[in-house]
Amino acid sequence: EVQYDEPSEISLAPFAEMSTKTAVDGTDYPDGLNMYVFANAGVPDAAVPAGYTEPYFANAEFAHGSHDDNVFGGYPDPYYWPNVKKLIFSGYSKSGNVASLTTKPTYTYNQTANTWEININGYTPGAGTVTPGDNDLMWFPTTDTSYGKPTEDSFTVDVTMKHACAWVTIKIKGDAITGKTGTSWKILDLTFADLVQTGNVVLGKNAKWTTTTGTSFDAYTGDGTALTTELVDYTQLSYKDLVVIPQTTKTLHIKYSYVSQK
Repeated sequence: EVQYDEPSEISLAPFAEMSTKTAVDGTDYPDGLNMYVFANAGVPDAAVPAGYTEPYFANAEFAHGSHDDNVFGGYPDPYYWPNVKKLIFSGYSKSGNVASLTTKPTYTYNQTANTWEININGYTPGAGTVTPGDNDLMWFPTTDTSYGKPTEDSFTVDVTMKHACAWVTIKIKGDAITGKTGTSWKILDLTFADLVQTGNVVLGKNAKWTTTTGTSFDAYTGDGTALTTELVDYTQLSYKDLVVIPQTTKTLHIKYSYVSQK
């Protein structure tokens, strides 16, 4: 006798980790920011996560699409739960240049840390211009439990997205003289001397970055923005969100101009 089970779609409900300085505000993960997901399979009584060594899918794209609020499913086609085996998951946001990397991120088991880790080589945040978080790399560590085929279609796996990058904001204001309306004190350029813009990262329980030599990077450049007595976010004048790879403290060079008053 052949018994047929109706397939059940795998869906995730991501929430952004709360942070004081991130491009994504609050805990609402942007519906327009797709993600890539790894899933490994194992028998129901296997140890989590060491016993889940069978790849079920890797770098599978998930999108919000027509799903319920804050729910993501396989894109462009759904992925379905296995009938017998259970799954563990880990994933990362479609941010920066991850979609165009020649070498796709890999998923490896770290025996010492007893966790599966996502390895991304050659990551660059980019300017970020379309969707909130599209240059703010986020990931959720391997789920600490395994999941089997649910009995109801509305079941989702809740995951918390952690921030892997740093967010830079440069705010400048003038004093009663330099910021006075009608004066000509202007900021012309803000440049980091040796900012690292590309790096390799291992995403496990935490984000572990390996960076190379930095180069000159313009955080703001233009014809000149007049100083005011109120703080102005100069990074927002050149970038939607200035997201950078975490690294040692860098030197910021400020170029300004003024015209002597009579």
